[in-house]
Amino acid sequence: MKNFKRMVAIVVTLAMTAALLGACGSKSKSTGEKKGESSRDSLVIGMAAEISTLDPHMHSNIGTANLMLAIFESLLTHDFVTDEIKPGLAESYEVSEDGMTIDMTLRTDFKFHNGDPVTMEDVLYSMERTMESAFQNVFWDAVDNVEAVDDTHLRFNLNQPDNNLPYYIADFANIVPKAVVEADPDGFARAPIGCGPYKFVNWSQGMQIDMEADPNYPDGEAPIKNVTWRFITDRSTALVALETGEVDAFMTMNGADFDQIRNTEGLTLKTVSGNNTYYLSLNMEDEVLSNDKVREAICLAIDKKSVIDGAEYGEAKIADHGFIREGQVGYSDNFKEAERDVERGKALLAEAGYANGLSLELKCQSSKTTHAQVIQANLKEIGIDVEIVQLENSAFYADLENGDFQMEFGGFGQYTPDPSSTFRYVYRSDGVMAGNYYRLNSPEIDELLARGEVSTDPEERQKIYEEVIQLVEDAHCCKYIYWPTANIAHNSDLKGVEATPVGEYDIYNYYW
Repeated sequence: MKNFKRMVAIVVTLAMTAALLGACGSKSKSTGEKKGESSRDSLVIGMAAEISTLDPHMHSNIGTANLMLAIFESLLTHDFVTDEIKPGLAESYEVSEDGMTIDMTLRTDFKFHNGDPVTMEDVLYSMERTMESAFQNVFWDAVDNVEAVDDTHLRFNLNQPDNNLPYYIADFANIVPKAVVEADPDGFARAPIGCGPYKFVNWSQGMQIDMEADPNYPDGEAPIKNVTWRFITDRSTALVALETGEVDAFMTMNGADFDQIRNTEGLTLKTVSGNNTYYLSLNMEDEVLSNDKVREAICLAIDKKSVIDGAEYGEAKIADHGFIREGQVGYSDNFKEAERDVERGKALLAEAGYANGLSLELKCQSSKTTHAQVIQANLKEIGIDVEIVQLENSAFYADLENGDFQMEFGGFGQYTPDPSSTFRYVYRSDGVMAGNYYRLNSPEIDELLARGEVSTDPEERQKIYEEVIQLVEDAHCCKYIYWPTANIAHNSDLKGVEATPVGEYDIYNYYW
């Protein structure tokens, strides 16, 4: 175990250092101009699924992260529109010449929503929590130890470079009040206290979460005073709620509704190419799916275009390299993905002892039922009968984390420009709680990922990640299907709204 008299260390390559230092200065949570006034004081935002916790260190999904962004602060902030890293609770930071130490100065004007000041003890405790969290610990390998020079100055010492650390700090290292969390961790997860622009008010189970602007927020009170996050799992209901004004905005609408939203007076649809990847995950520890021939047969049966056309109404792109997009390290024309082959799939099932077919269970969130139905039809063609089990959000993720599933359909977002951060989540053997839900356990892949994270040679990293994605493809642990169109639909009078590739939205600068 690491020494936890520490915070996080930010490591950047020399290429990033100038950009990061250039960001030092007054805090800005987004690229939008901060508005001091709003003609309305309330906002209702629709979400497709209810979250399972409000503890910022005990989750790894984007829906929860949207609420964390409003309630909590991190040492750094991530502008999801420009992908820039900016100051947060740290007003300045200085990177050593060798990139192995960081000196950071904390702001002294932040208070938690209960009135207590944010102290160095809270910062160190928060970092210890995220680094020990089963959901987030995969991000902090490069951190060795951190000294508190005094009450406002930190010195971070690293054991190796990690270009993605600034993003990890901004996206996952939310600062929490030590005394409050230690007194009642479960209570904190249901009614948190942060130091962000919005204070938690109430959580009505199955319905909504309410927040109100903190009038003492150091960077100025948010223009919209009262915000409600409403859970609407039925997407047709979501469209009606938008049209009638029951909700003012909805994150991630169905592609089937895009044209109607665009043609409805008073509504606006913002879109951008998404950083999420949606895929079918196969539990490699399941008795049936531990057989590689069965998994390969399933992968061969999936018709990606049918899922995009049938469930996304064409508003998505085929994922042809898993999580990696063209232009990113690891993308290569040498990648070999088996094309759809129903007859070969049937033959593999017969070789595995299932010549007469078999039955499997597919779990999904209720908002992805149509996707599951298309996959169900695909697998029927090779003799697999699929029972679809729809679950609400918290139960869905609990089953994934506990391994209580055979197949699941879901998605995962890429938070950083370098895909190695996503690989930590989804491919490392020790990352089951973080995102390796298929239980991929490959010492070879683990070793390659470790090398890729420390290498500064672009050619070496390219070869490493080419090999990683090919090994994952050949393991048949999942079938990558599509990259979505990230979107948010909203009342046209609501300003400051921009679609973001990862699907996180900073409501601090929204105004009417």
